[in-house]
This record gives sequence, C-alpha cells and structure tokens, in this order.
Amino acid sequence: MKKFNSWLLVTAVAICCSILLHSCSEDDNIATQGQDIPVAYADNIDETVSPGDNFYMYSIGSWWKRTEITEWSDHYFFLEETGKLFQEKISAIENAGEQAATIKNHSENLFTNTEADQKRISDALGLVHAAQTREELWTLMGQLAAEGFQMPFGLLSLSQKGVMGVVFTPSLEKDVTSAFGDNDDDDDDFNYGHYGDYNYKAIEPILATSSTRSIAQEKWPMLVKVCEGMGFNPQQAYVALEEFYELATEDLEIKPSEQLEELQDMDCDELAETIDDYIKDNLPLCDAETLSQIEDQEGATFDAEKVIDNIGQNYMKYYLSYIVAKHYCTPEMKKRGEADIAELKEAFRERITANTWLSEASKSNVLDKLNAMTVNVSEPDWLEEGLIDLSQTKSFFEDVMETRKTYFNFIKKLYGMNVQQGSFHSMVGSMITLAEFNALYAPNFNSMNILPAFLMEPIYGENSSTAARYAAMTVFGHEMTHGFDTSGAEWDKYGDVNSIWASDADAAEFKRRAQLMVNYFNSIEIAPNIYADGEKTLKENIADLGGVELAFQALTKHLKKQGLTDEAIKKEQRNFFVAYANYWRNKYNDEYAESQKYSDDHSLSRERVNGVVTNIDAWYELFDVKPGDKLYRAPEDRIHIW
Repeated sequence: MKKFNSWLLVTAVAICCSILLHSCSEDDNIATQGQDIPVAYADNIDETVSPGDNFYMYSIGSWWKRTEITEWSDHYFFLEETGKLFQEKISAIENAGEQAATIKNHSENLFTNTEADQKRISDALGLVHAAQTREELWTLMGQLAAEGFQMPFGLLSLSQKGVMGVVFTPSLEKDVTSAFGDNDDDDDDFNYGHYGDYNYKAIEPILATSSTRSIAQEKWPMLVKVCEGMGFNPQQAYVALEEFYELATEDLEIKPSEQLEELQDMDCDELAETIDDYIKDNLPLCDAETLSQIEDQEGATFDAEKVIDNIGQNYMKYYLSYIVAKHYCTPEMKKRGEADIAELKEAFRERITANTWLSEASKSNVLDKLNAMTVNVSEPDWLEEGLIDLSQTKSFFEDVMETRKTYFNFIKKLYGMNVQQGSFHSMVGSMITLAEFNALYAPNFNSMNILPAFLMEPIYGENSSTAARYAAMTVFGHEMTHGFDTSGAEWDKYGDVNSIWASDADAAEFKRRAQLMVNYFNSIEIAPNIYADGEKTLKENIADLGGVELAFQALTKHLKKQGLTDEAIKKEQRNFFVAYANYWRNKYNDEYAESQKYSDDHSLSRERVNGVVTNIDAWYELFDVKPGDKLYRAPEDRIHIW
C-alpha cells in the first residue's frame, strides 16, 4: 500500500484505478413488458463498425471520436475521471471527526503535558531496568505493546483453519524518529505498512502448512512469552516468514524473516537496550531537549505530519474507513449490493450444477467453497475496539499511545473470531481502506469485498438502468470468480491452502482450459507487432469471463421473472453487452498499450471486452456474428471454464 501523505487528508488514500472500476451514465428506466426499451449508450455506439469485427469500438466508437487525449498524456481513461469524482467526495470530509481535530491540535502544540508524559516513559524504562532475565523482558515487551508502546514487532490479523489469529512481523522503523530526515533510501528499515499492496502471494506462505507454524513450540520461546504479556493464546499466533515479504521487499538488504530470530537471540543487556530505544523513541514528543538534539543530528525541523503519516498508516486504517462510511455509506447501498451478489451466487450454483467437465466430488468442493464464501459489502458492522477515542488525551504523545493501544485492542478483539466474522475487519484494519476504489477477493479469508465506491452513483446505484446495473455487477462476479481462478482454486472454503480439486483429472482439465485462455490472449495484437501476455493476465481474464457470464445469466433470469419475452429480452441482453463495453471505454495510443502490457496484470480495456464476448455463445446470436467476422470463433474454439 502506498504511504499516506497525511491521515488527516483522507484523499491521500491511493485511488486504485488499475482495479475494476465502472460508471453508468444511462438513465433509461427498468424495462417492463410492453415498454419501449432504449438502446444503452446510444450516443457512444459507432454503427460504422461491425460488432463482429470489433465489438469494443462498435460500442464506444463515437465516444472515442469525440474524446481528445491531452498532449501530456498517452490515454484518456473514463474510469480515471470517475475516480476523480470519488476523490472529490473524499476531499469533502477532510479533517472530519473529533479525533482528527484533537490530534491536529495536539501536534501543533507539543509539550502541553510534559511532566505526565515523561513520567509514563520513565516508568516504562524502570520496568525494563528492573527485569533480570530475557524471559522477563520478553513478557514485558507484550505488556508494553498492550499499553501503547511500539515494540520491535508488528501485529497483523489473519485466519488459519477458519479462525482469526495473530501474525508477528518485524518492525524496524520507529514511528517517531524515523519521521526525521529522509529515510527513503535506507534499505535496513522495514515497516510492513509502507510496502506493497494486499496480495495473497505475500500471505500464502504464512498460511501454507509447509511454511508456517504456531509459535507455541520450541522455536519461538520469546514470542510465547510476548503472547503471555499481551494476553494472547500462542496456539493461534504465527510468524511471518521470508516469503511473506517477497513481493514488497525485493530490494531490502536485510531479510525481515530473520529479524525476529535476531531479536530472540539477543542477550539480556542487548535486549534491554533495544526495548529502551523503542520506548525512548517517543521522547521528542514530550521533551524539548531531545527534540532539539534530533533536529540538529538529522538537519531537519520536526514535522508532526510525518509522525501522523506513520501512525495513520500503521494503526488508523480502521478509523479512516469508519469516517468514510459515516459520510457516504447507507444501509440501502449495502442491502442492494448484497441482494445483487446473492443473484450472482445463485447463477454460479446453477452453472456448477450444469457443469460437464467436473467430477461430482470436485463439484461438491466448489459448491461448498462458494456457499461458505463471505460477502463483505460496503462496510463492516463496526467494532468499538477499533474506533479511536482521543476525548481524554491531553497531548500528542498521548494521542500516539492511545492510537497504538486501540490497534492492539482491535487485533485482540479479532483474535479467535471465525473467518466470516473477522475477515472484513482484518482487511480494513491493516490492509485496505474504504476510501479506495477497490473490489477484491481475499483467498486467505475466502471473502469477496466490495468497497463503497462500487455501490455509489455514478458507478452503480438505484438509478441505474437494468442493463447498466447488471453490467456493473460484472465486477462482483469478477471477484467471485477469483475464488476459482488458477490461484484461488488452490485455497479451500476456510481460506487455507488446500486445493478444491478432488482428482488429478479435474485439475488437469482445468489446467488445459486455462492454457487455452493463455494461448488465445497471446494471439491478440494490442499494438503493431506487440501481443498480449496471456500468462500474466490469466487470472484476471478468467475472472473477467466469469464475471460477465454470471451477470448475463442473472440478468436473463431477472428479465424472465419480470415477464419479458423474446425480442424484449434480447434487446436488454444487447444493452448489457454494450454497457459492459462502455464501462471500459479508454482512448489510448500504442505507447500506452505497450506500457500497460508490462505494468498491469489486467488486459487492456479493448481486450477485456473483445477477449471476453468472443467466448460467450449468446453474444454471437445477439449481434449476428458470423464466420468471416474478425472476432468470430468457432463454437469448439470458445473457452468455457466456469
């Protein structure tokens, strides 16, 4: 995840437009039998282009002709403009909430509670100096962490075997003193919160049986004692191993996986000194002399916002998300999203039941996983333990301590919950925020997560047309299908690394079909003599195809329930495909196409449309696509996975 410039400015949360984003601009009414059904996105259709030759340009060609690319850009992506609209909404809640006002005020007025704050630090140092053994110091680290002191480890909440546990990570970068000067080039510093995006590749090794272990064994006597000090049962505590950081830390000279081992190997004096350093890290917030010394040493003036950045990034995501939800989430949004996803789940069940290549045992595993999949829509039912309350604090130091303590209590609250109860809280607490344009499937929780931006106008909402609504639902189906792509299929219904395939034959057939998808996209020319990367984009292409198939099937069932028949159904089905293409309208040049090939795991917008519809049988009849058309694929060549 990208570092916050300031948690006070919620707009600084990364707007992840590389993920699935949609907008709907049609205002046609929901179709009912006997009514005339308007053509979706009629102003954007270019009828000079044959749908069978280039469905993407047929659907958006007139928009393409009207749209200008600025001289300083290589593309004009409609979805980026949609992202800006959401960013403007988030800007409107800048400095929202009493907690934001409190911490801002205290950060501008240091040393207002100096004596009490310094005593709190000196008392903690006294406990360290009184400890006689490493075991006492290990336990003390847990106690101090529970009181709000940063210690040389971090905590994440993840699940294993369907139960939320705690994962220990190293934390070398200190919250306060690391904010002085420029530490961007210091490869020896590591703080999980400042590196990488939420990615199951980074989490899998913790959960895989072959590379994770409970700390309640001989290897980790230190962490067993730390857990005792914190009040955690060590049986459900784990250690982040080297692979956890592989994506985020390829340039890191020190292996984070070795840091906890080094900490455990310290003798009593060295360990006491290390704990001292973390406690004293807070002194600049309440001791003017220490602050002056560090400013002289670093050659930099104290910048409280840098401290707030660190605190916000590491401990305040849950509170930030709460602020966003408080302003922009409604019960109606959540209810509508959950109802639509329920339709998609039912469509998926029907498709699995009718599947012709899976064995009955594998079908049972797929259905079990689908039925167990947690659907997190819009916002969680908030846990008070994760919501920061600074009403009683008297200084910036106390704000920092209370914020860390709140995060600790939040992790402790999640500890022992089942994965369905805790998954969204865990992600919103440490990995994502509701201020992001994001929708994601988390295999380690077996959960699909639809954040608020996907449930708000103009992306999707109560005023959307039937076609636009179901086309927007392709994003929901996309995330659902990720649970069964080439990686998702290796995780079970509990979110543990355990394949859903009941036989080698099923696994082999799935692999064969996936390879057909790779080969097909490898054959697509995205720019002169530049071809798509079918292997790199495989998971996203499987999810795109699955999302469209699920939404189309749900739409057709919905239209029949509404009483529509024959041509009225076909017209709405055509509108659905056109609306789907319009959600991806992006005017770009060849340079952009080439750069995106190497920088994005998703296919280009045109291929996300043309590469999907050409594998859907109904599309051929709806748009009269015949042999000889450029996009035509013979029935036996069309790829069907889910």
